[in-house]
Amino acid sequence: RPRVHWYSRLTGVGIPLLISCALIVIIFFTTSNSEQQKTQRIFHNNAQSLAERVFGIFDVQTNALISLKGLFVASDDVTSEEFRLFTSTMLAGQGSLSALSWNEIIPAAGRESYIAGLRNQGYSNFHVWNYGLPYGSTLSEEDVVAVTYIEPHARFGRAHGLNILSEPIRARAQNKSMVTGGVAMTEPLHLVQSGNDQLSYIIFLPVYKSLDTPKTESMRKELLRGFVVSLMTVGPQ
Repeated sequence: RPRVHWYSRLTGVGIPLLISCALIVIIFFTTSNSEQQKTQRIFHNNAQSLAERVFGIFDVQTNALISLKGLFVASDDVTSEEFRLFTSTMLAGQGSLSALSWNEIIPAAGRESYIAGLRNQGYSNFHVWNYGLPYGSTLSEEDVVAVTYIEPHARFGRAHGLNILSEPIRARAQNKSMVTGGVAMTEPLHLVQSGNDQLSYIIFLPVYKSLDTPKTESMRKELLRGFVVSLMTVGPQ
């Protein structure tokens, strides 16, 4: 005030002020867009690096399973000690291999003799058990796919005897492996013995009573003996 003194300054002050504000807005959005693109590039590069690492680990796991499958193809009666000796070198040589197991198909009629056989091998408290039920609970009279051997047993022994068919995530991957005759990996899941912050992936490879993979799905189901299995863990060990 008085306004009359400001009319002459609108051009000299107002227009430069508006231009300055516009420039600030343009600079802000340009910088923001540049930072967003930079963030996207970093995310893409990290994702690509992680994907390459995961696929590399997956190849290691698959190769280990192919070798382990050979043990069961060569022998119809692999003992727990033979399994331990065979897998010890594999587990010691590959840091990405957390655990290896043999999941055997057990007909309901042969379950008692199967359990007795494992107890005679030194697992005196061995039971076949269902996920989500107390250890030692009575199971229904159905065929099961049980974790027969698992190494290192000292660390992952809590999964010993688990009926894979009783846990949906494992069962889906196992069924896919059975149907296709190849490897199949689970969705990320929490292990029986892990904390809530540890995610893992379990990879299945079927083992048949024949040397070669049967050609048809019906033959694969009929000749299936079980699955060799590997564990890939992501997060704190």
